[in-house]
Amino acid sequence: PAGSAELEPQDVPASAPELLGTPHHLLLHELCRSPKTLVEGVLRLAHQATDLDTGTFKASTTTVILYVVRLAARFDNYVSFLLQYDAGEHDSIRGKPFRGLALDSQAREALAAARRGLRKALLGELRPLLLGWYHKLSRELDEAFQSEDEQVLDENVRHLCVCHSHLLLMLRSLTPAELTEPLAKSIACAVAFLATRHQWNKELLDVWNGSPSYDAWRVPENEVYEALHVLRRKLLGWLRDTATQRQLDAVLSSVVRVSEGSGAMLPPPGEVPPRWAYLSGEPNRGRFAVHSSRARRPAEVEEVPTLLKEPEGAVVVDAQVLQLTLMAAHPQALRHAVAEMEDVTQMFGEVAMQACLTDRSAHREMYRLVGRAHSIAYWDVDTKMAPLEHWRMYYPQELHPSEKAWLPAVLEPVRQAHMMQPVPLQLYMPEAPLAADAQVAYLVGKQPAQAGAWLELFVYRARRMVHVYRLESHGRRYYRSLIYTSDARYCLRFMQPPVAHRQVPWAEWGRHEAGHPYDVPQPTPSAVITREASVAENLSCGEETWLPQRLLSGLLPESLLERYTFWQDEADYLRGYPKDATKPDVIFVNMGVGGHVAMHGSRFGEVRRGG
Repeated sequence: PAGSAELEPQDVPASAPELLGTPHHLLLHELCRSPKTLVEGVLRLAHQATDLDTGTFKASTTTVILYVVRLAARFDNYVSFLLQYDAGEHDSIRGKPFRGLALDSQAREALAAARRGLRKALLGELRPLLLGWYHKLSRELDEAFQSEDEQVLDENVRHLCVCHSHLLLMLRSLTPAELTEPLAKSIACAVAFLATRHQWNKELLDVWNGSPSYDAWRVPENEVYEALHVLRRKLLGWLRDTATQRQLDAVLSSVVRVSEGSGAMLPPPGEVPPRWAYLSGEPNRGRFAVHSSRARRPAEVEEVPTLLKEPEGAVVVDAQVLQLTLMAAHPQALRHAVAEMEDVTQMFGEVAMQACLTDRSAHREMYRLVGRAHSIAYWDVDTKMAPLEHWRMYYPQELHPSEKAWLPAVLEPVRQAHMMQPVPLQLYMPEAPLAADAQVAYLVGKQPAQAGAWLELFVYRARRMVHVYRLESHGRRYYRSLIYTSDARYCLRFMQPPVAHRQVPWAEWGRHEAGHPYDVPQPTPSAVITREASVAENLSCGEETWLPQRLLSGLLPESLLERYTFWQDEADYLRGYPKDATKPDVIFVNMGVGGHVAMHGSRFGEVRRGG
């Protein structure tokens, strides 16, 4: 006011506080008039905070370091605002409508030097410190997922959100020209992680000593939200107008990586990111989709392709609304019941995965994994048995002469020893009698309490042995697995005969028997894992379905099952890919369906032709 002109405060605290009034507030006033003392104090705090680092987020000095990060970042916001306002370069202010914010040449030079010092401290010292914490927390998160430590999982996810919010805050005042690939990657990853992992609209992100405190860990949500929307236009402009193909692939692939699992920002060794593309049309200016996969890293100079429409099933990153979608669905953590299934952990390991639920029916849920060209079909328990196709009951005294000549002598000892309790197992044979020169007999065992095929028996004439296979429903398809043999020397599965002490000697027919015909586990839900043709290891040029080792047990040699991973293509052929990546060989398997010469003898030619 004019009445206070030329008056000065005479005591501290001032008895006339109106004498300390400014057009705006004291911080802007001091920065315009005498920035040196404030700037030097903040920079000294930033350097001292760096010296307090112990290499881990979970240290007593963490709250001090995070406080200094917030202080320096906010101070940088004010300094940048004054310089942009003075130069007429502010994003949302035209002209100079505010009084009392004029800068003289000396203050302008001091603020420019202060901004350079603050950026050096924030981006050169504090940012690497926070990234180091982040990478360590991410590794701990992977380990906690494997050990199922829910407390560490919850705690580390919240700590990662804290790191992302501080990394985002220190980049809030960057201009589009100052963005680089690492900084753009930090912004994009922070946006993706906070959007999927942070619990918005909660009172606090974290607590300190049992009580909530804004001064302990977190950046207030309104400040995070404001930073997100200030930076998204700059990020979008950089991705669309500045980034090369290689930079675009690196940034957007990191977004998918952060969204899909434990939030790891570092790519795995040897990872080749897919090729990303623009989506055509002005409404799609901020949307990017996976164009194709790569076998090797791209050239330094490569034109970014443009897709006319969103590819079906493609991963799409929308920088306009800060969302990642897959097949028009938003990713979530893969359902716990699915992620813990034995087949899923065997294929992908015990890691956190993000997935989109793309289809749901009465018995199946279809999940598409984010960042992987794989899908998981989760099927509930199949309560039905395989259809029973043969109805001729096995009675030793009612067999045809060609069967009675040898079949009871081989099968009856096994049946009497293992298949009579608690009730006799009902066995069925094909209606046509065995040929006189047949070497193998095929029988089906019916589950006593339910209709349908339960077991399959193969009786071998020359070797005088019996193999019993259980039928397992996997994704509503039935596979056989060897569970019993009367002679373990002549089966493809490694089966150990019992070595425990015996009260009586072995029977001659069972000297080398192993397993038990009734060793059939209760049915469980199944997870059918498929991979797309775009996977570099897929040589079928189509979709492949992974077959766990147990589904081929007894059908292929055990040594092959241990050294190769088998996938079934769309024509039901099998390909065995070596588990040792240094081995170049691939096995192709064509498993025939139906009878063969061992069952039909000289009639095999007629059977094969359908005569």
